[in-house]
Amino acid sequence: MHGKGLESLFQQGLAVLAHGDLAGAEQSFLQLIHQHEGAHFGSLDTGLKGYKARHNLAVIYMKQGRLAEAEAQWRAALAEHPGFAPALMGLEHLGRQRAIAS
Repeated sequence: MHGKGLESLFQQGLAVLAHGDLAGAEQSFLQLIHQHEGAHFGSLDTGLKGYKARHNLAVIYMKQGRLAEAEAQWRAALAEHPGFAPALMGLEHLGRQRAIAS
Protein backbone atom coordinates (compact mmCIF):
# COMPACT_ATOMS: atom_id res chain seq x y z
CA MET A 1 0.00 0.00 0.00
CA HIS A 2 1.41 3.38 -0.89
CA GLY A 3 1.69 6.44 1.34
CA LYS A 4 -1.62 8.01 0.34
CA GLY A 5 -3.39 4.68 0.85
CA LEU A 6 -1.99 4.43 4.36
CA GLU A 7 -3.07 7.99 5.12
CA SER A 8 -6.55 7.23 3.77
CA LEU A 9 -6.82 4.08 5.86
CA PHE A 10 -5.79 5.99 8.99
CA GLN A 11 -8.39 8.68 8.28
CA GLN A 12 -11.01 6.00 7.62
CA GLY A 13 -10.21 4.45 11.00
CA LEU A 14 -10.65 7.80 12.71
CA ALA A 15 -13.93 8.44 10.88
CA VAL A 16 -15.53 5.12 11.76
CA LEU A 17 -14.28 5.45 15.34
CA ALA A 18 -15.95 8.86 15.56
CA HIS A 19 -19.20 7.22 14.41
CA GLY A 20 -18.95 4.58 17.12
CA ASP A 21 -18.01 1.67 14.85
CA LEU A 22 -15.36 0.19 17.15
CA ALA A 23 -14.99 -3.06 15.19
CA GLY A 24 -14.54 -1.22 11.89
CA ALA A 25 -12.02 1.17 13.40
CA GLU A 26 -10.13 -1.73 14.99
CA GLN A 27 -9.84 -3.43 11.60
CA SER A 28 -8.50 -0.26 9.96
CA PHE A 29 -5.83 0.29 12.60
CA LEU A 30 -4.83 -3.39 12.70
CA GLN A 31 -4.46 -3.35 8.93
CA LEU A 32 -2.16 -0.32 9.21
CA ILE A 33 0.03 -1.96 11.83
CA HIS A 34 0.36 -5.13 9.78
CA GLN A 35 1.39 -3.35 6.57
CA HIS A 36 4.84 -4.41 5.44
CA GLU A 37 6.00 -1.69 3.12
CA GLY A 38 9.62 -1.56 1.98
CA ALA A 39 9.73 2.00 0.70
CA HIS A 40 9.04 5.04 2.82
CA PHE A 41 7.41 8.05 1.28
CA GLY A 42 8.61 11.50 2.25
CA SER A 43 5.10 12.81 2.81
CA LEU A 44 4.03 9.82 4.88
CA ASP A 45 3.85 10.21 8.63
CA THR A 46 5.43 6.87 9.58
CA GLY A 47 3.57 6.98 12.92
CA LEU A 48 0.33 6.27 11.06
CA LYS A 49 1.19 2.60 10.75
CA GLY A 50 2.90 2.47 14.12
CA TYR A 51 2.50 4.34 17.36
CA LYS A 52 -0.47 6.49 16.27
CA ALA A 53 -2.41 3.47 15.04
CA ARG A 54 -1.50 1.63 18.25
CA HIS A 55 -2.76 4.54 20.36
CA ASN A 56 -6.11 4.47 18.57
CA LEU A 57 -6.33 0.70 19.03
CA ALA A 58 -5.71 1.21 22.75
CA VAL A 59 -8.54 3.75 22.90
CA ILE A 60 -10.86 1.26 21.20
CA TYR A 61 -9.82 -1.52 23.58
CA MET A 62 -10.44 0.73 26.60
CA LYS A 63 -13.93 1.48 25.33
CA GLN A 64 -14.52 -2.27 25.00
CA GLY A 65 -13.16 -3.03 28.47
CA ARG A 66 -10.17 -4.91 27.00
CA LEU A 67 -7.75 -3.35 29.47
CA ALA A 68 -4.80 -5.71 29.03
CA GLU A 69 -4.90 -5.22 25.26
CA ALA A 70 -5.14 -1.45 25.68
CA GLU A 71 -2.13 -1.48 27.96
CA ALA A 72 -0.14 -3.61 25.50
CA GLN A 73 -0.87 -1.21 22.63
CA TRP A 74 0.07 1.88 24.64
CA ARG A 75 3.29 0.22 25.80
CA ALA A 76 4.12 -0.73 22.20
CA ALA A 77 3.43 2.85 21.10
CA LEU A 78 5.79 4.15 23.79
CA ALA A 79 8.47 1.62 22.83
CA GLU A 80 8.32 3.01 19.30
CA HIS A 81 7.98 6.67 20.26
CA PRO A 82 9.05 7.30 23.89
CA GLY A 83 7.33 10.29 25.42
CA PHE A 84 4.26 10.10 23.14
CA ALA A 85 1.91 12.09 25.39
CA PRO A 86 -1.40 10.48 24.37
CA ALA A 87 -0.03 7.01 25.22
CA LEU A 88 1.36 8.24 28.54
CA MET A 89 -2.01 9.79 29.39
CA GLY A 90 -3.77 6.59 28.33
CA LEU A 91 -1.65 4.47 30.65
CA GLU A 92 -2.28 6.93 33.47
CA HIS A 93 -6.04 6.73 32.86
CA LEU A 94 -5.82 2.94 32.71
CA GLY A 95 -4.04 2.90 36.07
CA ARG A 96 -6.81 5.01 37.60
CA GLN A 97 -9.47 2.68 36.15
CA ARG A 98 -7.75 -0.34 37.64
CA ALA A 99 -7.38 1.38 41.02
CA ILE A 100 -11.09 2.17 41.07
CA ALA A 101 -11.97 -1.41 40.15
CA SER A 102 -9.90 -2.94 42.93
